[in-house]
Amino acid sequence: MKQKSIKFLNALVVPILVGAIGGYSAIFFRELIKLNESLFSTLFNTDQNSYIYIILLPLILVFSRIVSKNFLKDTSNTTINSVARNIAIKKGDFDYKKGIIAVILTSIHVGAGIPVGREGPIAKLGSSISSLFSKMIPFTASNVPLYATCGVSSAIAATFNAPIAGIVFGIEIILGKISIDTLTPVTISVITGTLISRFYLGNYPTVAVPHLVFSFHLLYFALFSSIIFALYVLVFKKLAASVGMLEKKLNINPYLFIAIIGLIVGVLIAVMPEIKGIGYGEIETIFSQKQNLIHAFVLSATKLIATALILGSNIFGGVFAPSIFIGGFSGYFLGGLANTVDPRAIALIGAASVTAGIANAPLRSALIVMELSQSYQLIVPILIGSVLTNYIAALFYNDSSSYRAMLSKGFDVSDTELLKILNKIKTEELIEPTPMFRKEHTLVELKDIIEKSEAKYFPVLEENKLIGIVSLRDIRMSRKIGDNRIEKIMTRKPRSLKKNSSGSDIINYTSKMDVDLVPVVDSEENFVGMFNVNKFFRKISIEYACRTKSQETDHLE
Repeated sequence: MKQKSIKFLNALVVPILVGAIGGYSAIFFRELIKLNESLFSTLFNTDQNSYIYIILLPLILVFSRIVSKNFLKDTSNTTINSVARNIAIKKGDFDYKKGIIAVILTSIHVGAGIPVGREGPIAKLGSSISSLFSKMIPFTASNVPLYATCGVSSAIAATFNAPIAGIVFGIEIILGKISIDTLTPVTISVITGTLISRFYLGNYPTVAVPHLVFSFHLLYFALFSSIIFALYVLVFKKLAASVGMLEKKLNINPYLFIAIIGLIVGVLIAVMPEIKGIGYGEIETIFSQKQNLIHAFVLSATKLIATALILGSNIFGGVFAPSIFIGGFSGYFLGGLANTVDPRAIALIGAASVTAGIANAPLRSALIVMELSQSYQLIVPILIGSVLTNYIAALFYNDSSSYRAMLSKGFDVSDTELLKILNKIKTEELIEPTPMFRKEHTLVELKDIIEKSEAKYFPVLEENKLIGIVSLRDIRMSRKIGDNRIEKIMTRKPRSLKKNSSGSDIINYTSKMDVDLVPVVDSEENFVGMFNVNKFFRKISIEYACRTKSQETDHLE
């Protein structure tokens, strides 16, 4: 009876409480931003005088960097990826001081009109308080990562009034896996957070969009425009990355450097005041009044430059709202040029597509944009644009193809020490002999071999070339298809590793395929053996732990 009570509390009561934490975190953060907006508007008349930003932004950014440098060990921006890393790697053990400072500074940044979003700090706030709360309850201690995820998802859902996207966000971005044991508490928390948000803010779309009619022309245009949207994504990522590298290369005083960044962005806002702040009000103008196409393009490009400069400088703030702005105005520009589709519809597709490419989360981005605008009738072209933009951008800037999948396994592939270990390991070090089959064999002939082997996968060869793989699942399914010949049940042309593949190649492979053994071939495609994935993970885990411990000891000495 006690176990059932604890299970009920874990599945229902605690998620409701955590959802409330996430919902009220979002409300609190919104109010904090409003307070700062009112403060800056009163003191500096920022609503009427955009030229004040030329002086104001350098001062704010220098202040922000002084606070970060003097009070934080880790001054990197609080992003969705960093929250996911803390949950997966540190099991929800957050730096609460950084969370508080990130929330305060971001509210100042957004309130002052700096072109950044608010979702990263909101995620940090919701997950931090949720993990702290769950640690205080004895029977939830083992579920801290799950409840931290619930806190993140509910905070995001409450912020955007987007419950479906909140659920997908937790599953797609944070946990990286789905089961009834994870889906139930995440869903309950998201519902709770959303209801709290709607109680205080009302059930209105964040961006007011008129009913836009679906047409097949939108599908064709989404295919074409995804190439342009991917270009926006690549320029944004390249510019943001270049800012950090430029600061190191110039070896300039960090406060002088950030002041220069503030001056540049201040000038951009002075010239184009529409790009300041979160920008949802400006995005609504796309759908309420006709836009000048050149002006729309200039707005998208200016917002891209300003946001990339700020976030590339590791200033606290989110990227989601700026991405919607950039994609919305660039989409309107492209749709207006075509003159065969409603440019407002392409603006929505662009908002989701650019966000998907920058955040590397196509499903979550598409759902949030649909829920923000309540434009569910455009779900197909929005999904096409989001998926294709993310795919095309990843071909040229593949910075996270395996990142989140490996986080769920407890490996942070952004860690430089781990990367050093991975690059030293070669596949040939962990190849082991495995029974090999021929396609003409039958299961009856191989019965004894299979029973004595501990392998789950068996290579199928023809003249020493790998032509297929037979798994234990294939063997079980042979009864259903009524044929136990290897040729009929094997998986043909399986993916393989090269003999000289590095640990990074192996990580990339295993992030896409959850297997214990991987076939290895040489440069001439001859079969070499089966790579043991479990031994690989064991080896790098031990080496990483020992190296980290050794470094800590050296540092103490």
